[in-house]
Amino acid sequence: MIETDQSTNVLSGSCASAPDTTTAKGLAANSAPHSRSARRPTKDERAERVDYAIELLCRCLLKSQIKTLFRRKFGDLGKSTIERYLAKAREVLLAGAGGKEEMRARARGFYESVIRDPQASHRDKILAQERIDRLYGLEAPLKVAPTDASGENPYVGLDKEELIRMIINRAEAQAEVKELEDLYERDSD
Repeated sequence: MIETDQSTNVLSGSCASAPDTTTAKGLAANSAPHSRSARRPTKDERAERVDYAIELLCRCLLKSQIKTLFRRKFGDLGKSTIERYLAKAREVLLAGAGGKEEMRARARGFYESVIRDPQASHRDKILAQERIDRLYGLEAPLKVAPTDASGENPYVGLDKEELIRMIINRAEAQAEVKELEDLYERDSD
C-alpha cells in the first residue's frame, strides 16, 4: 500500500482526518475502479473551478496539462466535465474582453502598430499583415476535401468499400514500386 498526503489526494470522498491509503494503481482500497463521486458540486465549488480554469488558460498551458492539474486539485473529474469548466472559463474571458468584435478591434490595432513600427522586422510585419487578413477573413479558404491524385475530382459519391478498395490499390502499387526500386538497386550493384 502506498500512502499519499491530502494535498496530492486525487480520490473523492476520502476522510479528511485520516490519511488516504491507495493501492499501486492509485485507487482507494475501498473504492471501485473508475467510480466518480455522485455528489454534485455547489455553486461556490463550480465558481472556484471556473476561476481555476481561467487561471490555467491565462498561463497558456496545454489541454492535457490543464486536465492533469484539474484532477490533482479537484479529484477524479472526467474529461467532459473539465471541458465544460474550460468552455465556461472561455465565455467569462470573452465577456470580460468586451466580446468578439472588441477583441478583433484590439487585435487589429496591435497588428497595425507592428506594421507601422519602423524597428519591426520584415518578418514581423508580414506575419502581422497575415493575421489582419485572417481577422477579416481575407485569406483564401483552405481545402479540406480529399481528392484524386490530380487534385481536381473529390471523392464525392464513393462509398466506404470503394474508398477502402482505392486505398488498398494505391498501397499495392506503392509496394510494387518499392520492389522495382529494390531490384534496380541490386542490379546496379
